[in-house]
Amino acid sequence: MKTRISSLLWDALTSLKLSIVCLAMLMVLVVACTLAQVSLGTLAAVNLFIRSFFIWWAVPGTGWSIAVFPGGALVGLVLALNLVAAQAKRLELSWKKAGLWIIHAGLILLFAGEFVTSAFQVETRLAIEEGQTLDYVESPRDLELAVVDTTDPHQDDVHAIPESLLVRGGSFDVPGTPLSLKSLPRPHGSASPGHASIQRTPSASAPPTRRKNRLVKRNCFPIIL
Repeated sequence: MKTRISSLLWDALTSLKLSIVCLAMLMVLVVACTLAQVSLGTLAAVNLFIRSFFIWWAVPGTGWSIAVFPGGALVGLVLALNLVAAQAKRLELSWKKAGLWIIHAGLILLFAGEFVTSAFQVETRLAIEEGQTLDYVESPRDLELAVVDTTDPHQDDVHAIPESLLVRGGSFDVPGTPLSLKSLPRPHGSASPGHASIQRTPSASAPPTRRKNRLVKRNCFPIIL
């Protein structure tokens, strides 16, 4: 019984029909991602359709989300496994089949490269104007809320809160100051962080983050003290 089930699963994994279905799904995802870039932007659309395992639909009026379509990560993973299995099962190791080997290996390398890129890539830029000196690079896709203390004429004290914390909502004490920032959760479907308000409350003293010593500078919404 186990042998038969294993055989059926192996036949399904190496099926040409599975390859066609995965390629058709990727075409649908690419078209949907291209159209979504108009409202979401390039990065948000790519993360939603191409680099996710499922595409979720939020049920209106509830906190429920339902998976309505497989994402590009899942489809790409299944297709990569299908290509590897099919190549091991059907293709013979000979010069006559070299073209098929190269095509399969190229597609597998393409999917593997996308997985590695989405997991480990770090995109920054260093824009220098003529006569300018910089000691940091900018990350244009990472946002933060920065509270800048300009009391010291020689160096600014910068307290930064990353977007990943702001979108969750909550209160954040600014170390070394009597300020407390309250962030509202990001509205559903919005591409920007929620609103923030400032309150004066006692907070514990802690060393500030010095902008001068930072190697990576993110897009920030500054609050000057």
